[in-house]
Amino acid sequence: MAQSLPLTPKSYQVIIRPKHQPDDLISAPIWFPTPEEAREFGELSIRVLGYYIWIDAWRIVSCELAPTHTLKDGKVIRLASAQVQ
Repeated sequence: MAQSLPLTPKSYQVIIRPKHQPDDLISAPIWFPTPEEAREFGELSIRVLGYYIWIDAWRIVSCELAPTHTLKDGKVIRLASAQVQ
């Protein structure tokens, strides 16, 4: 019987958990090619959302989906085009 190899993550996403609604996770439909880009996006998201809601925790999750966006000079860029989001 052949062993299945672990799947290699293709992209990374930021998940945020609000303090007063811990069952409601927040995520953007944005998947980055590297965990470093997801971390940079997550840190920026926390700084902005922190003015509106209490944040309990956040994390980066990996998945098998193809990346949809990348960061270039601190800007989020859709991979299918050169448009800044």
